[in-house]
Amino acid sequence: MRRVTDDSELTAWHVLGPEMRVARNGKGLGLREAARQLGMSQSTLSLAERGGPVIGAETINLIARFYGLTDEGRERWLSLAGCLPGDIVRALLASPEQWPFIRRVLAGDGYAMTVADAIDWQRRAQVAEAAAVRLAEKVSK
Repeated sequence: MRRVTDDSELTAWHVLGPEMRVARNGKGLGLREAARQLGMSQSTLSLAERGGPVIGAETINLIARFYGLTDEGRERWLSLAGCLPGDIVRALLASPEQWPFIRRVLAGDGYAMTVADAIDWQRRAQVAEAAAVRLAEKVSK
């Protein structure tokens, strides 16, 4: 995951924090016990639950999984923190010529993605993923 920005216009920590608290309470855990089981300080978890942007994507993933969120719920939390999934970042970076198209789709100007567009994007994401794996293998040698 990559944090897109710390710009408050694009993040919603004030929404994420209370959702984290509700999830913790739903598991019947106090703040101290949850922090202990997560391996983090009570003060960091408390600040995150109050809407402080003090944790990153890895910690958000850890907390979401610990609380039993679905993949959709976890990705929602990540989006509230201004983070994008790695596969989306790689696909975007591999295809800058497609950015105007993406802007039109996201703006909702009536442009509909065709099946061919979707297949092309899937192929581009697979190519970018394979390139990332090859690079990781080279770096680890």
